[in-house]
Amino acid sequence: MARRRSRISRSLSRSARNEAREALQSFRQEDDLDTSRNTRPEVSNYDLLNEIQNEKREAKQAAKQSKREARRNAEALRQEEGPKAKIEYSGFQPGDLVSITKRAHKRYNLEHANLFEGATGVIVEQDDMQLWRGDYEKGRWVQVMGPNGLQQWDIRWCTHIDDMDEEDED
Repeated sequence: MARRRSRISRSLSRSARNEAREALQSFRQEDDLDTSRNTRPEVSNYDLLNEIQNEKREAKQAAKQSKREARRNAEALRQEEGPKAKIEYSGFQPGDLVSITKRAHKRYNLEHANLFEGATGVIVEQDDMQLWRGDYEKGRWVQVMGPNGLQQWDIRWCTHIDDMDEEDED
């Protein structure tokens, strides 16, 4: 693209720019304007502003400290209570034949584990596990060789096959 030619001559535009620059400089000198680029106003009450900032900082620190103390007190109470109670599940031994109960299938939605009501398996071993916050459960989970191979079942889902036979006879 070709450059458009201005209707104002270069010498005239140059003189107009120089005049505008001189007018701006004289205007600044008359009004004693600061030529720096800092546009922040100066705070006349610097001490008051500093005091407010210090109060906010102290309030924030006090809130943090009170939360720390509350956590420490709660932990101390937990320590005073003593060790957590151990929950023990018994009645299931390796080699027992177990099946999934109707109630457990409905309640725990065992479809995600490919288990169905009445699925049977043999207990291989019992697992002890430590839960969150130090709770300890002994024997709740069992390794079962069932219809889907070796799986981990909760004993709340299971019942002994012998128990089912006795209930049917009654």
